[in-house]
Amino acid sequence: MQGFNMGRYVPPDQEGLVSANSLHKKRPPGMRASGEQVVRFEMPFAVWCEHCPKPTLIPQGVRFNAVKTKVGNYYSTPIWAFRIKHVECGGTLVIRTDPKNTAYVVADGGRKRDMGPEDEGGRPSLKDQDREDARQSAFSKLEKTIEDREALAAASERIDWLQEDREQEWKDPYAMNQTLRKQFRVGRHARENEAMENGELRDRLGGISEGLNILPETEEDRRRTALVEFGKGKADEQGTAIERPLFEKRDKSGKEAPVKLTKAEALAKRTREDLAAKVAGSVRKEKDPFLTGNSLKAPPKPPILLALKRKRDTGSNDADVLFKERKIEENLPVTTEELNQPAESTKKIGLVDYSDSE
Repeated sequence: MQGFNMGRYVPPDQEGLVSANSLHKKRPPGMRASGEQVVRFEMPFAVWCEHCPKPTLIPQGVRFNAVKTKVGNYYSTPIWAFRIKHVECGGTLVIRTDPKNTAYVVADGGRKRDMGPEDEGGRPSLKDQDREDARQSAFSKLEKTIEDREALAAASERIDWLQEDREQEWKDPYAMNQTLRKQFRVGRHARENEAMENGELRDRLGGISEGLNILPETEEDRRRTALVEFGKGKADEQGTAIERPLFEKRDKSGKEAPVKLTKAEALAKRTREDLAAKVAGSVRKEKDPFLTGNSLKAPPKPPILLALKRKRDTGSNDADVLFKERKIEENLPVTTEELNQPAESTKKIGLVDYSDSE
């Protein structure tokens, strides 16, 4: 019994003459204004798609949204055409009904898969190329299976050997733990010192992250570091010029023939000379009150202002005394007369003289 007002009731006198939709003046489901109807179509058999770049088989039972149209009649039976769209390639296939043979035929866009005569059991008849491809596929699958079995056997044997080896080594856990601790104790201090040096290096380089590992030094690194020489900057040259004495002693033994030295001897001689010059400059820097570095450390002395208002005889004596002291500091030769000359006291006066009355 059908429900009320469902639109499917046909009176007994109209059954077989008109349909329920035409009787109730309704469009069938999926009917368009152009007269085409969209229905759900199920593929009756396997079909090869001719629009795909490679031959693609559409299996039996796949469903499509097909456009159903009437293309003719076989006597009084209409012939319907179903136009479907293959999703993989976008091609269109047309399948029609065959009332004469009560079957379906592929009209356009593909071909029916040949299953062979019915008396052969309906097995698909393959072409030579398809048969060769299937044969190669079967052999490749068999070869892959054999390779997988061999790899599995080798891996199983390896795993069994590793398991037996581990069990043999850890048969006595106390002895194994003792051996490991003994090996770790050997280089513990070296590792601690290396970690400390790496931490200092990270701090000097601006705080490198702990995640960045610093590799240990190698022989190649030592050779490359030995080839690097750092020059002096302007600040170093200025400091060296300040520490250099005012009057340098010249070597008067230049007329002697130069002695050829080996590279090691020349390097040792140059090192000694540089060390001697550095020591002399450091000593002079510490003793000379006129250098900037030492003048900042020493307390300021009250200036001695000589008379500028009138000429005095003590000015020449003071200049001689200062010149003599300077020569002694610079290790210059001083005559006996200069050493025996008494140092006269210099009167400290101001820039302006005032009388007693003032």
